[in-house]
Amino acid sequence: MRGQFRDVRDRLVAAHGDEALKSRTPSTERFQVEMYLDYWYAAIFAAVDGYEKLALTDPEVERLRNDPLYTKLRSYRAGVYHFGKNILMMLSESFFNRQIPRLG
Repeated sequence: MRGQFRDVRDRLVAAHGDEALKSRTPSTERFQVEMYLDYWYAAIFAAVDGYEKLALTDPEVERLRNDPLYTKLRSYRAGVYHFGKNILMMLSESFFNRQIPRLG
């Protein structure tokens, strides 16, 4: 998935310049970039959920699990994988604290 993300990010920059990484200007390329990011963040939660169910321990993972964003990640994952009218936009604004993530 890393390669696909890099490809769509590069297409976004080629079509709209480096500034497109910092703004949410609607475009097909921007949609594709955000689609991969949504999937990536949801997959992170699924991996950590498995980590918890297997009762694994690792200091770095525990540090990340204690981050306030981890609690938001559960809702974000639900928004990605389960239909809800306008839910994903609301969750992404909450998850990113109304800031656009760095894409590069």
